[in-house]
Formats: sequence, C-alpha cells, structure tokens
Amino acid sequence: IQVSDNNPATWNLALNVAEQMPVELAKENVKAEVEIVVFGPAGINMVKFDSVVGSRLTKAAQNGVAIIACGTTMRGMKLTEKDLYPDAGIKVIPAGAVEIMRKQQAGWFHVRP
Repeated sequence: IQVSDNNPATWNLALNVAEQMPVELAKENVKAEVEIVVFGPAGINMVKFDSVVGSRLTKAAQNGVAIIACGTTMRGMKLTEKDLYPDAGIKVIPAGAVEIMRKQQAGWFHVRP
C-alpha cells in the first residue's frame, strides 16, 4: 500500500485496508503479506515521532503490517530513524518508489488509497 500524503483520513483508510486485507483473504485460505510504503515529505511526516496516527501505526505493526519508510526522502528532510514513531517497527529502505516497483515485479499488488 502506497501512502505519500499527510491526510489523516487517507492514513486511517490505508491502515484499515492493511489490517483487514489479510483477514479477508484468510477466509479463502490465502496468506497475505502487507506493507505500507511511505515516501515523499508529506508521507514521511505521518510516520514521524509526533504522528497523529502513531498509535494506529503501532497497532498495524503488531498485527503484522510492515511499515516501510523511504530513505531518500528521509535524507532530503534530514531525518534519522530516531525521528520515526517509536514502537511501530518502521523499516527504512533506500528508495520507496523502487521498493514498490520491485514488489510489483515480484507479483505483489499495488494499492493506493
């Protein structure tokens, strides 16, 4: 799931989808891995330590949703992993857009709320 804006409504929708998707697919005996890939300054602001959806990030991570932050954006904003919301297990990767491309090439589906 790609999120690159700072609208709390969009984030809550993305988090709802991320948590519900594996539940619905499990009804069909399909196991799903879910990642939320965050890039762009607006998106990264929503995974910072002061995020208004911070507790939702933690809950999603506890439910198996991987939250991935774009290292390119973070470097541009002069942020480090210490600036990210704690207890959400946010993983920093080199480039968010490239992560999405690689996942698509590997057969993952791309959702953008």
